[in-house]
Parts: sequence; structure tokens; C-alpha cells
Amino acid sequence: GTSVRCIHYLNGNIYVGAHNEFGYFKPNENGLYYNSLLPKLDKNISTEFGNVWRILQIDSALYFQTEESLLKYKNNEFQKEFKFDGRIGYSGSFGNTICVTTQDKIYFINHDEIKEIESPELSHKIIIKIVCMDDKVLFITASNGIYEYRKGVFTPFKTNVDDQLSKIQTFTADATDKYLALGTISN
Repeated sequence: GTSVRCIHYLNGNIYVGAHNEFGYFKPNENGLYYNSLLPKLDKNISTEFGNVWRILQIDSALYFQTEESLLKYKNNEFQKEFKFDGRIGYSGSFGNTICVTTQDKIYFINHDEIKEIESPELSHKIIIKIVCMDDKVLFITASNGIYEYRKGVFTPFKTNVDDQLSKIQTFTADATDKYLALGTISN
């Protein structure tokens, strides 16, 4: 057995990612039956990919985030592997765009095209979450505040708690159109 690192529900299936493994649980008359997706991997893709940390969905496609790549799964097959310079720190999505961060780079994937995004403002900052709030796309960092992404530019997003954000570590975040919630490790 192995520990499940991520989970995603789509069309009656429960997709999971673990160490060197991903697949889905499908209900049957005896409960849940597990189907590994490893046999569907192209022979050019190593099955020694480490942990699968996230499963993202854009339309009907799923993207399994491993230590250093994203694997696109659509129409019952793996269609593409996206590789990056270095270990992936975070992956998330907004609209139809996937964002992947490594230690010092940010990449956007849209319609299977990877584009490296210039982001000196976020260089060497740890991004822990991307949230959409009203018409804003916000990049939440672990200990360097919040940045808004608009028309190709990152700018600091000011809040009433900026003083505290610089002193504590933000661990998670979520947003509605009007409210932003931040979870921290301390305070």
C-alpha cells in the first residue's frame, strides 16, 4: 500500500495520486474498484516519477502533478507530458490556464502551450496558492504577502493584514468574489 497524496472527483470516478502511482476508484456492486492508470503511460515516460501531489482539471482533461512534470490525461489516455526546469513547488489553475512554479520560475500552460512568465517580483518566493477573487487572480506566498496578476504584470495586493503576513507563514488560502481567507501555521 501507499499513502494517497491527492484526490479529485470527476464523472463518478475518484481519481487519486500517490507515490509512483495514480488511478481511480470506480463504484461497482461490491463497493469501489481501483483501476491503475500506469499501464496507460507512454513507454517514454518513466514510472519512477515520485509523488503525485495534485490533480488539476481543465474542462474534461486531468493533469497529474508529479515532482517534476505534469501529465495530461484526456479521453482515456495520456496525451502529453509537460516538463519543467527543476522541482515543482506549486501548481494550480485559474480559468483555462494552469500555473506551475519552480524555485525561481513561473510557467503558464494554456491550450497545451507552455509559456515562461517574467516575474522578478516573485523570484525566489514560495507560492502556496492561486485564488480568484472577483476579477482578480491572486498569488499567495508563504511569507512575502499577496500579489495580483493582471495583464502580464505582478503587483503587490494590499490588505489590512500585510504587517502580520510578513511575520507569519501562510499555509493555505481560498476566496469568494468578496472575501479572502488565509490559513497560517502560526497566529
